[in-house]
Amino acid sequence: MTHKPPANICGATDRDEKRPDNRPGLASIAYRIGTYPEFIDRMLWQLPRQTVIDPDSKAALQPLADLRTRDPADPTFALFDGFAATLDVLSFYSERVANEAYVGTATQRRSLVEMARMIGYEPAPGVAASVALSFTVEASDDPYRAVDIPVGVQAMSVPTRKGELPQVFETVAPITARAEWNAMPARTLYQQPLALFHDSGNPAHADNGNIFLFDLDNSFKLPVPGEPLEPGQVAPRLFSDVAELAPYHPIDGDTDLAGELAERIAAHALNPEVEPVLRALPVDEIYLRGTGLGLRPGQRIVVVGVIVAADDTRQVAASTLRVVSAADDRDFGVTRLIATRGGETPDAVKRSPARRSPRFKRLAMPTVRLAFTSDTVKTVVRQAVWTGPALTALVKSQSWSRVKLMHLVRRQKQVDAPQTSEARPGLYVLRDDCSFFGSAAPKYASLPTGHGHGASWDSGDVAIWTDSQGNLLTGAHVFLEREVKEIVPDGWAAIETPEGEAMVFRVAAVATQSRADFALTGKSSGVSFRQPDGSALTIPAAGDASPLNDFLFRTAHLFGASAPLDLAGTPIRDDVAAGADAIDLDALYLDLVDGQTISIAGDRSDADGLAESETLTVSDVVHIGGFTRLLLKSGPEYSYRRPTVTVNANMAAATHGETYEEQLGSGDAAQIFQRFKLTKAPLTYVSAETPTGRASSLAIRVDGLLWHELPTLYDAGPEDRVYAVRGEDDGNTWVQFGDGLRGSRLPTGQLNIIATYRAGIGLAGEVADEAIIQLKTRPLGIRSVVNPSRASGSAAPESLADIRQGAPRDVKTLGRIVSLIDYRDFAANFAGVGKALAAQLWSGSRQLVLLSITGTSDVILDDDAPVIANLQAAADAARDRSHRLVVMPAARRFFQLAARLFHHPDHRAEDVDLAARALLLDTFGFARRNIGQVVSAAEVIAALQAVPGVVGVDLDQLALIVDGGAPVGAASLATVLPAQGARLLPATENADFAAAELVTLLEAGITLTVEAARA
Repeated sequence: MTHKPPANICGATDRDEKRPDNRPGLASIAYRIGTYPEFIDRMLWQLPRQTVIDPDSKAALQPLADLRTRDPADPTFALFDGFAATLDVLSFYSERVANEAYVGTATQRRSLVEMARMIGYEPAPGVAASVALSFTVEASDDPYRAVDIPVGVQAMSVPTRKGELPQVFETVAPITARAEWNAMPARTLYQQPLALFHDSGNPAHADNGNIFLFDLDNSFKLPVPGEPLEPGQVAPRLFSDVAELAPYHPIDGDTDLAGELAERIAAHALNPEVEPVLRALPVDEIYLRGTGLGLRPGQRIVVVGVIVAADDTRQVAASTLRVVSAADDRDFGVTRLIATRGGETPDAVKRSPARRSPRFKRLAMPTVRLAFTSDTVKTVVRQAVWTGPALTALVKSQSWSRVKLMHLVRRQKQVDAPQTSEARPGLYVLRDDCSFFGSAAPKYASLPTGHGHGASWDSGDVAIWTDSQGNLLTGAHVFLEREVKEIVPDGWAAIETPEGEAMVFRVAAVATQSRADFALTGKSSGVSFRQPDGSALTIPAAGDASPLNDFLFRTAHLFGASAPLDLAGTPIRDDVAAGADAIDLDALYLDLVDGQTISIAGDRSDADGLAESETLTVSDVVHIGGFTRLLLKSGPEYSYRRPTVTVNANMAAATHGETYEEQLGSGDAAQIFQRFKLTKAPLTYVSAETPTGRASSLAIRVDGLLWHELPTLYDAGPEDRVYAVRGEDDGNTWVQFGDGLRGSRLPTGQLNIIATYRAGIGLAGEVADEAIIQLKTRPLGIRSVVNPSRASGSAAPESLADIRQGAPRDVKTLGRIVSLIDYRDFAANFAGVGKALAAQLWSGSRQLVLLSITGTSDVILDDDAPVIANLQAAADAARDRSHRLVVMPAARRFFQLAARLFHHPDHRAEDVDLAARALLLDTFGFARRNIGQVVSAAEVIAALQAVPGVVGVDLDQLALIVDGGAPVGAASLATVLPAQGARLLPATENADFAAAELVTLLEAGITLTVEAARA
């Protein structure tokens, strides 16, 4: 190759030999001793000055002193031209080779990989995303069906964005899914045990006919002594003696107040928190199950209370209330009824009180067999507190059916059963009302002479029980002014005077007759009554002093056509709050265990119209009074409207990747270091409790025997059935076996090498929440699947920059953790961790280390993400555990900015705007920022000033965005935006610690105004 140099040979004047001299920290080193112009200039300059020693005279001679040609056509110049070109090429590649010999300057992946392997560091192949899958069991034909979900059940995502591909996930742990766990509602109602006050020995008692709400589970939140009561709040009544409960007739047939008091006294001995008394409050507010009940103001409600004595004798009391208002509460599926005796609107409605957590006795495991009866279940389960494992052990030790137990505990009283002759406690609405036959009769004096209707009835004292002539009616106790078909035997009816005095009766018989009396004729329903307790009703003679004779035919009114109303509980109106440490379920659910993954779904109360779902972890299970409470390791991120909350406990851990099984090839004992390539790529690695944070999914069997993977074959023995795995830059994976010295050779066989592995890794697996909805393999009995939370915890294969950082960190830690820097480096090299920061804190007198981490992508880690638990376990194995280690996701903080940019007139404003936004997001985005790194105004201005075309920057706003969405100091221009480090929290907070913060720029928080700069 011939070059024609310029007169000054490209300006080369430095003819001294160059020696490499590079300062530390350079991105590339200079290693060339010269370039083509320098080489040819140096040779031409030295040619006439070349000195040789005369062997005889020893004189220094210059035989080529006259050879000073610069003519490119001269053969000498042509020869030097070739030498210079050769030296230029050699020096160029020498420099490239020298750069590839250093971790900080190498540009070829192979160079970095081989250098890393020299120090025992294998570049991370990445790690698969993890996700929790929520399964729904088919429950239409069996509400308690159980389905075993094995390892390897495949579910596939549906792409939600352009360019995405379906991703396959597989379960990695077996679970038993149960139909009753599909959608367990949060508890929305407290118990509402009501009783009717009726003192038969004192008819004038002021409380007769009032309704009282009893505290049967020790859950009333009592008024603070000394503080005034709120409107509608009254001090509760206390009962410590059974005799005091005599006037209180339970409206719910399952309630035995005397038995409850005895149980409370006995429970106090087992749990001092249980007070040995009952409390009760008068209430005007009653909650009924269902909506659209058709209740109207003024309607009468019959309240029936029954006390069942030990000898099964029954005391029945009945009274009436008038509906003041009835409002549907569709969220809770109840109707709020306000009713009083006189129907007047109270100044302050007496409501049910605020509640606290119920208190029950704690029982020891029984040593004898218990009969499986309703009474046993009530005493042992519904009136006791059990931990989850303890109740499960009780059920197994007693050989009880778990399904029957849950069914018995959940049983609700049926109100739509046919009426019986025996009075049933409860509420009954009287939907029809009418007067009695003769109420519209003409005045006797107005009848024509000779009418023949007997004596006058104008005196007004004729009772409803007699005809116009004062004779007791026959065939029925009373006759109504019309036919009322809705009044049926065994129903309830009330007769009321104009003054509001009322008496309640049972309907004994009803018959329609054609009646002629009071100068009237027509069809009339004849009704016969019984007393509320079912005994016969004795009608007094006309004129006798009896309350029955106060019901006169013109003024008395009958209310009938009774329909039962089902009592509900009192609504729990508190939301399931963000950070809540427990969720109460609406019933008893057995076999839930601590450590179990659940999903919570519902409508957010902090964002109207948004439904959300989250994945949480159970820390403990407690059964309180027949209801299950789930204690949580960390509470939900959002607040939810309680009536919409459901919990799914059919959660299975899954990771990205699809399983394949293939025949790698045939072993040949005559060959050493046999290598085989896996057909599918990339090989799946999952997060694990190993020093690297990952574990391979590859399993190889040779002739049916399992061989084991080693990082390298160097330390393997000649008989060890081992292999090494190497990943290539193209994503393919090779498996290499030994040579008989370092690892056993493969035995000879035909297609005897079988590989089982999974393929799929990296950020493609971080699919959005509710994206995994297709079952690729469907276990029998499973209806559907979904991922409540997005997949997370993945990592792409290490890039060149990752290897440069990871390899030195690995050497510094050497698999052990001593200093805070070791904690950081160990975590940063852990698969699935992108950034880490360690801080030393004091909790009381104890020292601890708080490790704040992020994932490898800009996705906020959940508190119970698998990578956190795996990192905790791996770090514990590599450190001195005399002090506590806490691993938490770094707290994410976002900031916004506003700036005016002045651009050069030669640049378009829209191009400058796009370039500025891109540079800001790159400089202050997730990839470039570190945990605990502050943001300064000077840094922002410098970044904007570096945008091509920008000649001036005016920063108007720089502010952190608080949780409520507004920036801290909405119009402020901060000099520095702090990123708080890890710290202890005050005792008033829900958590003990706060992780260090990672402050990044919110894309939507960039406000730029681009103007042309003035000349």
